[in-house]
Amino acid sequence: MTRLKLHIFSAVLLVALVLACSTEKDAALNRFYHQTTTKYNGWFNANELINEAMRGYLVNREEDFTEILPIEPLPDEESALGMTPALDTAVSKCVNVISRHSMPSMEGRSKKEEYNKWIDRVWLTIGKSKYIKGEYQDAIDQFEYVTKFFKNKPSKFTAKIWIVKSHVRLKDYRSAELLLKEIERDSEKVKTALEEKKSSEKSSSKIIRKQNKKKKGKKEKPLKLPKDFEYEFNKAKADLYIETGKLAEAEKAMVEVVRTCKNRKEAARMHYILAQLSVRNGNNSQGVENYTMTLRKTAKFNMHFSARLNRAMASSGANREKLRKELNKMLRDSKNAEYKDQIYFALGDMDQSGGEIDLAMQKFTKSVYYSVSNDRQKGASYERMGDIRFGQRDYIRAQKYYDSCVQVVSEDYKNYDLVRTRAMRLKDLVVSIETAEHNDSLLRIAAMPEDQRLAFVEKVKKQLEEEERIRQEAEARRLAEIQAMQASSSGPNQGGSGGKWYFYNQKQRTEGFEDFKRIWGQRTFEDDWRRSNKMPTIADMGDGTSEEGELADSLAEETEPVDPFAVETLLAGIPEGDSSIAALQEEMLEAKYKAGRIYQGELEEDQLAIEQYEDIISRKIEDKHILLSSFQLYQLYQGKDEAKVSEHKNYILNNYPNSDYANFIRDPNFFIKKKEREKLDMDDYLKVVDRFGQGMYSIVKIRANSIIENDPANAYRSGYMLLSAMSQAALTREKEETIPAFELVIESFPGTPEAERAQLMIDIIKNGYSEDIIADFGATESEFEYNPSSPLMVIILLEKDDNTNEAKTNVSNFGREFFSSEKLKVQLSQFDENRPFLMVREFENESKGNKYLTSFLRTKKHIGDLQDRQIFLITNDNFVKLIGNKNLDGYLKFYKDFY
Repeated sequence: MTRLKLHIFSAVLLVALVLACSTEKDAALNRFYHQTTTKYNGWFNANELINEAMRGYLVNREEDFTEILPIEPLPDEESALGMTPALDTAVSKCVNVISRHSMPSMEGRSKKEEYNKWIDRVWLTIGKSKYIKGEYQDAIDQFEYVTKFFKNKPSKFTAKIWIVKSHVRLKDYRSAELLLKEIERDSEKVKTALEEKKSSEKSSSKIIRKQNKKKKGKKEKPLKLPKDFEYEFNKAKADLYIETGKLAEAEKAMVEVVRTCKNRKEAARMHYILAQLSVRNGNNSQGVENYTMTLRKTAKFNMHFSARLNRAMASSGANREKLRKELNKMLRDSKNAEYKDQIYFALGDMDQSGGEIDLAMQKFTKSVYYSVSNDRQKGASYERMGDIRFGQRDYIRAQKYYDSCVQVVSEDYKNYDLVRTRAMRLKDLVVSIETAEHNDSLLRIAAMPEDQRLAFVEKVKKQLEEEERIRQEAEARRLAEIQAMQASSSGPNQGGSGGKWYFYNQKQRTEGFEDFKRIWGQRTFEDDWRRSNKMPTIADMGDGTSEEGELADSLAEETEPVDPFAVETLLAGIPEGDSSIAALQEEMLEAKYKAGRIYQGELEEDQLAIEQYEDIISRKIEDKHILLSSFQLYQLYQGKDEAKVSEHKNYILNNYPNSDYANFIRDPNFFIKKKEREKLDMDDYLKVVDRFGQGMYSIVKIRANSIIENDPANAYRSGYMLLSAMSQAALTREKEETIPAFELVIESFPGTPEAERAQLMIDIIKNGYSEDIIADFGATESEFEYNPSSPLMVIILLEKDDNTNEAKTNVSNFGREFFSSEKLKVQLSQFDENRPFLMVREFENESKGNKYLTSFLRTKKHIGDLQDRQIFLITNDNFVKLIGNKNLDGYLKFYKDFY
């Protein structure tokens, strides 16, 4: 009897399960089965895959605490590629549960409602996966489906918030802002409806409520908001405002984010971002408060460390001194050894804001000194020192700091363009000033008696040697400190390999190599790598043979190392003879004048410009820059010092009466009139050129000779002289007789285009014309056609010696892991017996094909050496043509032009 009951129970249970499998019947048992399966087999497992992938990304992600942190860190294209297998698997699980457990089934009908309450969340998971992969438009499509089909479920609001995030990532800020306003309006309506319903229920009696329940029976539940709606909505709003630079609005939104944050893991990050926004908006006290809140929440060491530094920099008053002591205490803590550069920067910032500029410069210098691997921090310290010197009008040192900053930071550094522009603008000034100072020093040494000169150079030699000794000692101390820092941060016996010899320990060798790069940078593998002046080696000199295969003469003698501080080396640059001295003087005056023009024009530092011009004149060296400097002073003193204006006016009129500058003093409109005359001269010249082209050689020659003889100031005099010679050549049968005319052009205007043309004419007369070959510059029409909407395949050209079956297997595995949703097929074929290739098909459009190419070239997994092979896209039609004509080179040229 018992066995019979058991059989009956099993049969009933089996029937119940079979009936529950139906997705067409809205019964409690059916709903329970499909909802449970959807939740755990689909939604839960898919989200576990996504969360695991994101955890792996976040563990390895390095935060840039100098910028406002992203509210939700997202992987870049390369990182997302590594997460693709997990994300695609998550999507696949979601698609399976939707197809099997949606109630009623979605096949062959247009559904109006969904009985399975977990299906909408599964759709959201698909969209979330697309969003993380960076496929934002596909994600928007998924989320929009949720908003349209699940209008009366809280997931509608969740989907809209995800759509806002996707628009922000696509930089479609207008659409994001409009949708945020729509969400806000709809959410207010939902809140109002819920309040009214609640109020109505309170006011009605129990009897009336029971009667209404009996009358209405089962009724539709009112729309509610998701539990975390306020938090997610304000995060999306803050993200939009940060991206668009509206930091004041972003701060208000982040206040709401912090207020509604229930996630303890995210609380520290939200407080930190709010603190950053408050400080940037000038609300330092709020910033300090939220940095303190960050320290009270659970977070990584780096975030806590950065919060301490930023809190100190944002503080003021008595609290500031308290936090300064805390930073100094952190300096003494060995676990903070590798962060000394950041601590010194924070202390320098506090000194600078307190007006202690000299102390600030010392701290920033130490920040650079201790910055071994943090180039961004080193760049920030260089930039801050450059800003200080720039504000002090010490442009020479400012340029050097800015230039150092540009050398160490990458192009995504926050102020890269500004720093680079300043470094480049000031570079010419630095070169000019240093050239002038260097030449001035050489000239002063050259003017000394020989015994005095030797004594001076000996003194300089000792000074340079002392400076080099100090530099080397400082470098040695720095190296020792860095090694001590690394030892203290890693702790004893961190290598974990006991007495195993260093060179057999791969882990220690790798760590040693990385330590070397951090301390010394990237170095060429060569002898004497630490020496600034190395002996040339045979490797430095090439293969040591001349074109005829003989030993180079340079190896015949032994090369002695050069002592950079030897008296003979230092004396080598000192000029000897009048011509060398005159050349140095000319170069010095030109550099000083150029520096004055930069001060005057680009930096608007008139006083510094005046100092340069006055110094040029005080030299009393006969040079064109005397007149130029005097004229600049004449203009700079206008309205400031009339006596100086009169002095320079008389100097120019008396000493350079025929110069353009004297003419300008007499007639302020002189340069305007001169420009007008030059325009008329240009018009006349073009008319003569036109006549030459018409073959009117006699008229051209007469006009050209007239200008040459009567208008020596004509700006086109060289052109007229060339036209005269060419007209003479056209009119003369014996062309050799015109060579002197062309030689006169070269002699009168050396280095000009006219002189080059004259030389060309002489060569033609002497040697004759080269053979004229008419080149066909017409474009030939390609046999291949570009069709952006046509499906494509990827072709991978293999080498003759490649293992083709292994290559096919590897490419197939790559596609299955990283592009499983595309259902790609890999086929092996060949153009000829020496040219095998793989076909990967098929891609809907060029965008998807390019994504495959990018992933193929960036991912080593499965691919290996195949990345070095030629790979390209091709449409089906073009592939048929390519197989027919075998014109691979022609297609590759077409591909380069169109793809």
